[in-house]
Amino acid sequence: MTARTGDGRPMVLSAPAGSALGEPGPVTRTSGQARWSYPDKGLSVTARSERGRLRITMRSDRDQTVGWPVTGTDRAAVSVQLPCGEGLDIPVGDRFWPPARSSATTGRAT
Repeated sequence: MTARTGDGRPMVLSAPAGSALGEPGPVTRTSGQARWSYPDKGLSVTARSERGRLRITMRSDRDQTVGWPVTGTDRAAVSVQLPCGEGLDIPVGDRFWPPARSSATTGRAT
């Protein structure tokens, strides 16, 4: 997943998921959101803009683990913000955080 900085440069927000998800289904776009699925994994995904922020929702029809986001691959990225508790702003270059970051972002899809 990439975004553009204020001056138009691309920035990697997340590398692909840590495990293969299979071929995505068709993308349906409506005002302010997009939906798609990964039929092989029983996942449905919604991405939408909510109060100026990107909100990703994943739902699954089975128990499974999805390792996403995969961060720290873009040297221009300074931190990752995670909606855990009151929110976490984790510096990607700080060696203390990778274990906390991975445990906070991997888990069962609901």
